[in-house]
Amino acid sequence: MQRIVIFTCFLLNQFLCFGQSDLGFHLQKGDSLRELKSYPASYPYYDSAATIALQRANIVAYARALIGKGYALRFDRENPNYEGAYQLFFQALSLTKDDVDVSVKIKQELYYGLAVTERMRGNYDVAMEYGDLALILAEQLDDLLLVSKCHNMIGNIQAYQGDIETAIESSRRAIKIRESLVTEVDLDLPHWYYNLGIMQGWIEELTESNLYFKKALFMFEDRGTVESSTINVLRQEIAKNFVGLDEIDSARVYYNMALNGQEAQFGKGYLISQHFLFLGDMHKKFAEKDSALFFYQQALIASVTNFDPQSILDNPRISDSTIEGWLLNRDLYVVLDEKAQVLFDLYKENDSLDYLQSAYSCYELAIEVMLRLRLEMVDDDPSLHLAEHAKPLFENALDVVYALHTVYPENSEFLTSAFRYVEQIKHTILLKNKVGDLQIGDELVLVNQLKLIQKEIDELRRKIDEAREEEKFYAKIEELIDNVVSLRTEKEEVAGGIGGKRETVADEFRSVPDVANYLSQSQMLINYFWGERHLYGVAITKTERVLQRIDLKGLQSNLEAFLSASSTLNFEKSEEDFETFNRSAFFLHETLLSPFLNKSSGNDTQEVDEIIIVPDGKINRIPFGALLQKETLLGKVDYKNLNYLTFDYTVTYAFSSSILMLDREQKPKPMDIVGFSSGRLKGAEEELENVKLMWSDQARVFKANESTESNFKSQAPLYDVIHIASHASAGGTSIQPSISFFRDNISSEDGKLYGYEIYPLNLSNQLTILSACETGLGEDFRGEGVFSLARGFAFAGSRSVVTSLWKVRDKQTTELMTRFHENLSAGLSIKNALRQAQLDYISTGNEISSHPSFWSSFILVGNGDNKLQTKRSSLFAVLWLIPFLLIVAFFWRKSTKAD
Repeated sequence: MQRIVIFTCFLLNQFLCFGQSDLGFHLQKGDSLRELKSYPASYPYYDSAATIALQRANIVAYARALIGKGYALRFDRENPNYEGAYQLFFQALSLTKDDVDVSVKIKQELYYGLAVTERMRGNYDVAMEYGDLALILAEQLDDLLLVSKCHNMIGNIQAYQGDIETAIESSRRAIKIRESLVTEVDLDLPHWYYNLGIMQGWIEELTESNLYFKKALFMFEDRGTVESSTINVLRQEIAKNFVGLDEIDSARVYYNMALNGQEAQFGKGYLISQHFLFLGDMHKKFAEKDSALFFYQQALIASVTNFDPQSILDNPRISDSTIEGWLLNRDLYVVLDEKAQVLFDLYKENDSLDYLQSAYSCYELAIEVMLRLRLEMVDDDPSLHLAEHAKPLFENALDVVYALHTVYPENSEFLTSAFRYVEQIKHTILLKNKVGDLQIGDELVLVNQLKLIQKEIDELRRKIDEAREEEKFYAKIEELIDNVVSLRTEKEEVAGGIGGKRETVADEFRSVPDVANYLSQSQMLINYFWGERHLYGVAITKTERVLQRIDLKGLQSNLEAFLSASSTLNFEKSEEDFETFNRSAFFLHETLLSPFLNKSSGNDTQEVDEIIIVPDGKINRIPFGALLQKETLLGKVDYKNLNYLTFDYTVTYAFSSSILMLDREQKPKPMDIVGFSSGRLKGAEEELENVKLMWSDQARVFKANESTESNFKSQAPLYDVIHIASHASAGGTSIQPSISFFRDNISSEDGKLYGYEIYPLNLSNQLTILSACETGLGEDFRGEGVFSLARGFAFAGSRSVVTSLWKVRDKQTTELMTRFHENLSAGLSIKNALRQAQLDYISTGNEISSHPSFWSSFILVGNGDNKLQTKRSSLFAVLWLIPFLLIVAFFWRKSTKAD
């Protein structure tokens, strides 16, 4: 009977609820269910409230319903829907932004909701804008509970942005306010202690971190099993800190407690995988390799569905069709890397090839998972972050594959894998964009728009900070932040236009056979990898494959000595510098090239006379043509008679093998040239005059006040060859590389062409000549490559780029570039024209003026096989054709008469 009464009451309650037309009732019911964490149950009430509000044209109530459901979607632990929550919050913002009837309370809820969802979506900068607004409004309401929540939320955003010290201050401020409030049960405080413990761990304050973790753990344990997952994670974190503090017994206690709790709930999944990973790390630290291997294997089992190995050496097998289905842990590559490291150590101790083969299997899978993660990322920033963390993994993989190659030198599989590793860890973003479609240019225009919007946002942020420093001018700050939010909305729309245009490049990475087929009989391609311990290089010719590992000891010091001696001419230390250059240039040749050239020279069917360098790390800064094939001790300073590599070899460069080979199908077309110069450089003006004289009506030049940034952006895409003679800078960690133009008062351009402004130009031209300083340098992103001006022009569609590796001199550069154009107009290919210009420069110089600083800085990146077709040569071809046609006509006419 009691059950019947309860069931009847339940049905009556449901009938009354859904028959209820009272707007306030549905909103209140939704809010109360949300407070009880019954999130799915609150959805229909909010939906009903929204429907009623629309019928009554009550925009404020409609927005309240959207905000309420947004919070429910955001905090639903079983199935959180951050994107759905964001859409509801953003819709509410659009409806209420200019509505004077909207209360401060509703606005505060709205901005807070937008802040937390944007943080979860990874948009930390825009999350901070909304967070600032939420805090301002909470302080206006004088609601300490809301103020504390805002400080904690802002602290979390700051932590994700990497500003850990400031994040800790914000979190402590939130906790201090919350602890001053008298509440029986505080649902937020233990989470805040937990977050603060994480942040303290990030700055290596492990004792302080455990203090906060234990406070959080005590509070969560009071709640019982409802927080069991969080309790187990906290135990893991405490155990990790104890390992860091070398308190191994305490670590074991907390790990065992966490393990017992985890296994009671989960057999597989991310949490249990992470737990076993931490246990493996602990045993690895204390050199307990067998135990570490056991726990890493358990972490693997928990990470992959249907993986039930028979042996501890077994690893999962990847399948194109099922990777998303069996991947329970997106950090699987970390587990595989740790397991492989232990296996490799055991191999070196026991000389067991089973360990080595299993380590290799780990890395094959780890790199495949890592690559897929990078390629599916739409935004470049997270892809760069992942690449930076991937670089050590790739070096570990190369160590293993090199050991296998040493054991099985006749097995081509391991050299092929080594080449794949060194290829896949550089310029993946550049390749991804080139594979998309450079011809349409739409995406690149959007990229430029994003940068311009970001400039405006940064300026507004500066004004907001200034307003805060003066006083708490809430209205002024709120207006500024509203402007920022408006710009963010515009940026979201622009970014939305970009997202759908990215294409996968998984099939575009070139293999060893691909490269061998691409190369001519006389070419060798060397792909380098610069790691923390070793430099690896894989050389490929038409018939030969060579894998080498080079110790960094001695290499770095000689490289720095070479760069210093080759890029500057110091008359006060001429003899000392000459000796340094001799020694270091020969050392680098013997270290970086001889191991490959000597092994290749044993093949009688191939004589290499061209080397294509795919650089990495510090190799990017080396002009290989200036390396010495012999160490010449002349007894006097004489740079003219040294045995430079460029005397016997043509040297070109490529961002990656895959990017180089994208250009193979493109054919030369009738050529026109456009030139731009800086009026501040006398040599640059002369350089363009020479270009104009040589190419006549095929060349158009912009000098002095005509050489503006706006003219460049409008004219450069129309030409097949672009020549810029100007000032340039490689930039720095916070400054983009740039090249200078004349700054006019007509356009809005600032006279500096930054790297990101080059991307949307849609050039699709044959050659870009950057006759300026440091255009091949820029910030070197580990795992991606150097973000230089040359890279920008390659992104925009230049098939080959002549670029510089250091600051160059005006007069000597003019002479070198004039010779280069003379050779191009004489019909030499691009690569041979540049090399011959450098050879001519050396041959006509003296013992001092032949110093490499004057000629070796300029290198060619890309395919330089093509010759530039001139209109003059086309006319000559027609003139030569006329006599031939007359002869043919004569005989044809004669034979016709005979018939």
